[in-house]
Amino acid sequence: MTYDITIIGAGPGGYIAALKAAQYGANVALIEKQDLGGTCLNKGCIPTKSILASVKCLEHAKSAKSYGIEISDIKLNFEEVHNRQVNIVKQLRKGIEQLIKSYSNITLYKGEAEITSPETLLIHGSEEWEIKTKNIIIATGSKPASLGPINPDHKVVLTSDDALNLTELPKNIVIIGGGAIGIEWARIFSACGTDVTVIEALEKLLPNSDDDISSLVLKLFKKDKIKSLVGIKVADIQITADQATITLDNGENISCEKVLLATGRVPVTDIKGLNNLNLEMNRQYIKVNDLMQTNIPNIYAIGDVIGTLQLAHVASAEGIVAVKAILNKNPKPIDYSSVPFCVYGEPEIGMVGLTEKQANDLNIEIEVSKHFYAANGKALAESKTAGFVKVISEIKTGKVLGVHVIGENASDIVHNGVLTINNKLTTGDFDNIIFAHPTLSETFYECMAKLHSPKKCDTACLR
Repeated sequence: MTYDITIIGAGPGGYIAALKAAQYGANVALIEKQDLGGTCLNKGCIPTKSILASVKCLEHAKSAKSYGIEISDIKLNFEEVHNRQVNIVKQLRKGIEQLIKSYSNITLYKGEAEITSPETLLIHGSEEWEIKTKNIIIATGSKPASLGPINPDHKVVLTSDDALNLTELPKNIVIIGGGAIGIEWARIFSACGTDVTVIEALEKLLPNSDDDISSLVLKLFKKDKIKSLVGIKVADIQITADQATITLDNGENISCEKVLLATGRVPVTDIKGLNNLNLEMNRQYIKVNDLMQTNIPNIYAIGDVIGTLQLAHVASAEGIVAVKAILNKNPKPIDYSSVPFCVYGEPEIGMVGLTEKQANDLNIEIEVSKHFYAANGKALAESKTAGFVKVISEIKTGKVLGVHVIGENASDIVHNGVLTINNKLTTGDFDNIIFAHPTLSETFYECMAKLHSPKKCDTACLR
């Protein structure tokens, strides 16, 4: 049999593409050499959020007295925290496997793919298979990046993958990289009692975030006694049996029990046979058009290997676009301007659209509205008053350009902004929309009301 589509990689891009193709009636081969679910399920989104859920429970227990509840003898068993996330991952992985098996037109191959031509592949697994295919989708994802010549030893100098295997907490740790991965692990380790230092080479934490978001993160880190060194680079790391000594470019030395490299991720393109295809590349990424097609007409690529946004939900969306393009099902290019990006620090962060600086750099005349959690009834009731919602709109049209949230449930609240920007709504379009009270989402509504109100005052004063 010749498959209609062969997908290399069963992460959130690959397995979603396989399911969508199967729903359209295509015969699909899905190849995965490691675990189903890719980085997101096995080494990223899900395990870290499982650990963060345990951390949040610990924080609630510690603050219970302020809610009128007395709890004594609070203990953290980090080994059990680790075991919990492992079991959650296993459960979800099993669910994906059962879902794939429920489609008779998906054949799952567990092994390593070798592309021998644009129409043929070898699969090296428990046995060797040779298959023919009409189309290929490359969805091999990414892996943790090293820090220049500095490579992890996976014992003292760790990657984010290694951090998930810890069953004991270090007394102190230096996290190199102040992006999403570094921020989330800083929250985990700090809340569990580890002394944390974050080093970021650029001038602010979360370099791609709005400046107001980054400033508040830095302020909250100081409150939680997380040391932040920004605008400083690591020159060298020396490893001994039980610790590391980090030399900074300013000459300062820092000793610590563990180092976590949170310096981003690089695409996995070391697929056997790929170099023989003469695929056009964009630096280290596979170059595609807006329908995920490479310069070889029947080969497509999606997710982290193409250099768009390294997010699971983006990979899934790109997989669907690729399948629709292959099967002529009215594919539409992705509007990356309305894709949300979330960081699960304390508190959470959700972002979509332009930052204030980006809008100013584009010479757009803008108006900015902010509403603080401290003025929200539900946030006060839940003692979750740190944070704000910030909305950026174009003065001329009222069109919303960016929404930035830091606070409790920010990863949910930001989707108000996603829908607004994706549908090109203006501040005036919210005149007749009613938000439930009391809710945290009212913070977004208040921003919209301020931008459209002739008096520019909080609508909260009218309640």
